[in-house]
Amino acid sequence: MAWFAVIVQKARLKAQTYLARRPHRSFRRTKTPRLKIGGKKLPGIWRQLRETGKTLRQEKWLLIKLGFLYMLASYLFVGAVSQTDFLGLRDSTQQLLGGDVGAFGNAAALFASAVTGSLSIPLNELQQFLVWFIAFIFWLATVWALRMRFAGNAVKVRDALYNACAPMISTALLLTIILAQLVPAAVAVFLFALLQTQGVLQGGVEVMMFSLGAALLFLLSAYWLSASLLGLVVVTLPGMYPWKALSSASELVIGQRWAIALRIGVLALIICLLWALILIPSLLLDGWLQADWLPIVPIVVQILGALTLIYSSVYIYKLYRSLL
Repeated sequence: MAWFAVIVQKARLKAQTYLARRPHRSFRRTKTPRLKIGGKKLPGIWRQLRETGKTLRQEKWLLIKLGFLYMLASYLFVGAVSQTDFLGLRDSTQQLLGGDVGAFGNAAALFASAVTGSLSIPLNELQQFLVWFIAFIFWLATVWALRMRFAGNAVKVRDALYNACAPMISTALLLTIILAQLVPAAVAVFLFALLQTQGVLQGGVEVMMFSLGAALLFLLSAYWLSASLLGLVVVTLPGMYPWKALSSASELVIGQRWAIALRIGVLALIICLLWALILIPSLLLDGWLQADWLPIVPIVVQILGALTLIYSSVYIYKLYRSLL
């Protein structure tokens, strides 16, 4: 049984090392609050946005090329916006802006579908896979290109696409962990739909209690994701394994998880504002022109999809760099 004792001793040593790097405990005050742990203190939100904009300006031609290739690949393998959904979104937007408040629900649902990329022709299983696979490839390419540029190396789009896919399996495994971390939020959404269908959420007390529980589940997912999203950048390092990447990201965000979650929320808000400020005027312009032969909105949706991917990649990478 000597081999079993060796395994236990190694596991105990790893646990002690892990706990030593993470002195904070739930519901327990840390006795050494000034201990240097985690990454650097995050800059303010406005500075974070300015740094992201600065990187976008400095690397604009490289990022524009990557965004154009992403739009081309998405159009060729997935398709463009469904004409039926596009006309519904345009009509709902015009009715809402004309004072018809009842059109808000339809317009909001179609707008959310456009932002999430599901406002397209009916997709089969292969196309649904390609939607995420193409975004996955270009995420890796963008992060790889940014890392090379910050190291002072010249980068071509061809090099980014050829070399960025090395950590594909590691990143896919980390994405599986992220999906597991989203389970609490998914359970909250499922329970809300179920209870709403059964008519349980009728009184104010029931709604308040369920809202409190759902908020706690969402906060749990947000707490986990604050480290895991940065782990998607860490795992692209050469020779990095998924669990080690997640552990390294968790160490970086010690004491700053909620600050990172807030910045991720700001990113989501910026993306929604970007889509609203560009998509709604294009819908109004298309309704004014009445030119069904000119696919204004489908082109705008493709461009916005590329902008969302590129901006999100740069924002999260800069957030990671600010901790180093």
